Formats: sequence, structure tokens, C-alpha cells
Amino acid sequence: MQVCSELNISRSSFYRWKIKPGLQNGNPGPDKIDPQVLGIMTQEICGLSHDKRKTWGAQYIYDTYGTVIPRNIIRLAIKSERTRQNRIERQKYKSCRIIAPDTAWSVDFKEIINKKRVIRMQDECTEISFVIQKRDDWKDEYPAEFAKNVFALHGRPYFLKHDQ
Repeated sequence: MQVCSELNISRSSFYRWKIKPGLQNGNPGPDKIDPQVLGIMTQEICGLSHDKRKTWGAQYIYDTYGTVIPRNIIRLAIKSERTRQNRIERQKYKSCRIIAPDTAWSVDFKEIINKKRVIRMQDECTEISFVIQKRDDWKDEYPAEFAKNVFALHGRPYFLKHDQ
């Protein structure tokens, strides 16, 4: 090209900085986001139901605003709102710490190699496991027998925590 040789620049530089139709003042990249649209989208995201791992209604936000706002901006807005709402939800719950032994015990089932399950009973204060028992299959009456045997050996706690 004659213009490139006269200006002493490469053709790639010429085409990179050449004003193209549809760009704002010849600047490369997407159009700027309208702050008013971004504010409306943020308000709609605040009204959605946010769970720990999923936001119900996010597809509607992507369908509605995906042509105006980049998807990564929408994703970051949803993620930050989900984090904010989950933090508020966690602050509602109060935790307690057991400071006296034999006050509260917990019972947990753990699954180990080859689908065998282990039951464990632990003191919540001292975090000492009393008994661990492994079986290939656990029928409904086995955990009750296990608890009775542990209570006979170590006494009964005031509280017994379990998953269900």
C-alpha cells in the first residue's frame, strides 16, 4: 500500500487503527455499557432466588440482557449477589461451642473403600471418637444396637447429634 510506505508503518498497523463502521470513534472493542441498564439488571438479580450453587432465574437475565451486557459481566454480577445473600443467610445462624465433655456426642456414617460403611461416635468437646465400627451392610436395627452398646460403656450424653 502506498499510504503505509509513505507513513513508514506496516499494513497490519494501518488496518488496526483504521476507523471501521460501527465502532465508537474508531475505538476497537465493544460498545460501553449503559449504566442505567446495568443498574436495572442488578436490581433484577437482587430479586432472584440465590442458592449456594445455583441462581434460579439466571437464564432469564442472560436472555434479556445478554445482547446489551457481556456475559462475563452478568456472571460476575450474579456471583457477587449470590455471595452477598449467602453471607447474610449464614449470619442468621448462631453456632455454639460445647465446652464440657460428655454433653454432646455426634454420630456419623462414613463410606470407605468398596462401599463399606463405618459408623463413628464422637464427643463434641474433646473430639475423641469412642467407638468406630465397620460393616458391609447396615440394617435398620444395627445403629440402635451400636448406640446402646456405646451408652452402656461410656454413659449417655445430654445431646446426640446426627445427620437426619
